[in-house]
Amino acid sequence: NSAAAMLVALAGGLCVTVCLLPTLGEVFAGLSDIMAAGGIDSAKCINIIKVTGIAYFTEICSGLCRDAGESALAAKLEI
Repeated sequence: NSAAAMLVALAGGLCVTVCLLPTLGEVFAGLSDIMAAGGIDSAKCINIIKVTGIAYFTEICSGLCRDAGESALAAKLEI
């Protein structure tokens, strides 16, 4: 059943994300230390991180659409 498979994939992705949140906090703290040591403007780096996050989110959603058999919707998401 494709609807159940999509729900299982979403639930699995959510579980993985929740498990990774503490680790991501440490990564961002280390990144903040590196930016401070290098004298990099934090506003520019935050924008780059946001754009990268949106790109990953879109790619994951596109993959889920393709798995559900909605290749047209996946192509529109990628655009």
